[in-house]
Amino acid sequence: MSIEPFDNDDTLLPFPQRDEMARLDAQISYLLVVMPLLIAIMCTVHSWFWLFCSILWFGGGVWAHLKKSEAYQSVFEDHFNSLIQVNLVSMALIPISWASATFWDIWWPAGVFWLWACYRQGYGFVRLCMGKPYNK
Repeated sequence: MSIEPFDNDDTLLPFPQRDEMARLDAQISYLLVVMPLLIAIMCTVHSWFWLFCSILWFGGGVWAHLKKSEAYQSVFEDHFNSLIQVNLVSMALIPISWASATFWDIWWPAGVFWLWACYRQGYGFVRLCMGKPYNK
């Protein structure tokens, strides 16, 4: 009688290659969510920048959602958890920030959200570039 290992998924790469692919996928996702943070200042110039930034932001979140299963048990798996968490929180905060800035001319919710997102994504991107997990 033999016992099969728990992780018997043939679609996953071996660990060294899985770590490298997870790192590349996390870098792509971070770049897609950091670009809107860098150009968010231009949102004050014209309102269509909100749409452009939101498309890039959610594109990075969707990329993280799609690639999370490939990063299973890799060193960088918690980067995907962080990206997904920030993306889910932003689904509520982006419309609130847009509405408060557009209809009531109140910019502080957008500024607080921008600072929070810059911290979370910047911290994660720096940790990823150093080859470290997000939480350790």
